[in-house]
Amino acid sequence: MKHLKVFLLALFAAIVVNVNAADESRIFKSKPYLQSLYNNGITVSWITNVPCYSWVEYGIDKNDLQAKHAVEDGIVIANNKENAIRLENLTPGATYYYRVCSKENKNYQAYSKTFGETAVSDIYSFKVPELNVKDFTIIVFNDIHRNNAVLEKLYNQVKDIDYDFSVFNGDDLNDCENDEGIVNEVSAITNIVKGYSKPILYVRGNHELRGSSALNIKNYVDRIGNKYYSGFSWGDTRFVILDLGEDKPDDSPVFGGLIDLKQYIADQSEFLKKEVKSKEFKKAQRRILIHHVPFYHNEDTYNPCAFYLDILKNAQIDIDLSGHTHTYKYWSKGKDQLFPAYIGGGPNENPESKNFGTVAILKKENKRLTLRVLKVDGSELLNVEL
Repeated sequence: MKHLKVFLLALFAAIVVNVNAADESRIFKSKPYLQSLYNNGITVSWITNVPCYSWVEYGIDKNDLQAKHAVEDGIVIANNKENAIRLENLTPGATYYYRVCSKENKNYQAYSKTFGETAVSDIYSFKVPELNVKDFTIIVFNDIHRNNAVLEKLYNQVKDIDYDFSVFNGDDLNDCENDEGIVNEVSAITNIVKGYSKPILYVRGNHELRGSSALNIKNYVDRIGNKYYSGFSWGDTRFVILDLGEDKPDDSPVFGGLIDLKQYIADQSEFLKKEVKSKEFKKAQRRILIHHVPFYHNEDTYNPCAFYLDILKNAQIDIDLSGHTHTYKYWSKGKDQLFPAYIGGGPNENPESKNFGTVAILKKENKRLTLRVLKVDGSELLNVEL
């Protein structure tokens, strides 16, 4: 009888665990993923299957977490599926623990609210940069085009590196024909590169401008300053993110008259003029430029932003990171080249193909800045000090 009782209790416990797991799976569509770690703040994003009221619980002590929900214009954001909650005023150098919680909205009316079950994620952690941080390590992917087999192989080459954040430099979410495709790819990327503990920076490529859900990317990707172009500092290094638009003219028949980048390009050029004159940019010891479509060696591609080079001619960029061509290349600074430039490879997992995939490791230690580039098979293509 005693053994039967123990068996029944164990069986009941297993059933309870399975029910809870099933409930969380029903409510959560993605794991949480981190973005925009700068200025002692970070954005925690996740997606649910059903409309929910959601919040983040976080703190330095995993047994003493405080709750934070999102508020806009005095209204708590609820009854939604896409979540992005900014945690600010974090302690420099501290490790934070967090989990996300979503309570299902059964009924959301003006004078009545009814809630269902609450799903609670696992506890994850992330580290805030030191106040006077000088060093960093980032890993850079590009042109995955939803070929997650090549992404897995590339990540396996760098998974043991203690990096600070990853960069997806365009054409990774790919043609955005529907929100489901965006969500699935964001979830896949999060799982592969462990975006729940290492922040992800998404840069828009030309393929992210395409498809009926292209405008909805911003519901899932945190944009610094609500723009696809921005500048931010990591210690004494300045990062400048640009969006060089499409590789075809606006009037190309494939766009059906629904691409109009003229004003966008003009607005971005004004941003860039102000950025290179800013105090943050000028006082930086290192300056990193990141964008999808290359400035240099891009003869076969339409590039209306080539005139940005005139704005950057005295900017003293240490390295320019791009992609798009699906062919790995690197050039050092020269007579006809303002700054060193790296173009990442393509979406092919075969290391012998022309458009094999690459991953770049950009590392700063004290004043030394290095760039390594690996192929899908782990072989080293480049190891240079900048």
